[in-house]
Amino acid sequence: MIKHQIIKDETDDQIILADNLLYKIYIVSCFIVLGAFSALFSIYVLDGAENEMKLLKIFYALLAPLMLYHGLYYLLVSNFVIIDKKSQNIIIKKDSIIKRFKCIKEIPLSDIEEVNATYEFDSDYGKHWKVYVKTTLGEHKKIYDASGESDANRMEKKIYNTINRFTG
Repeated sequence: MIKHQIIKDETDDQIILADNLLYKIYIVSCFIVLGAFSALFSIYVLDGAENEMKLLKIFYALLAPLMLYHGLYYLLVSNFVIIDKKSQNIIIKKDSIIKRFKCIKEIPLSDIEEVNATYEFDSDYGKHWKVYVKTTLGEHKKIYDASGESDANRMEKKIYNTINRFTG
């Protein structure tokens, strides 16, 4: 299984988590293949369809550009999570060459109540482990996509230790 995120850099002052390039290539290629399949299916297979099949043709015709858009979005947007010990913030950053897709969210370490490693179950792929932080405002923010339970627990402890060093 390909890891969603990797530790890009880890120093005494900060931990930088970034998207895994192989995972991005995999996701982008899946969206492009699905988009192309939807376009070809709506054009060639449903071309001579009866009236009741026209709705299906419209669905696939609309699905194709949506898949291509999502593929391009994943290609153009890079996600970073920076746990900065100097500024005592967790910075969730989406970077892109397109200004509209850029976003920066800062969470002060003092606002974090707890760090949790949880899993979401998907019937096709099984468990997906993620690490979340819960803020004093009750918000849950995803910090890390883990490749397995041990990876999630290791990152949970690392984030927890970093936060506790500065919040007491």
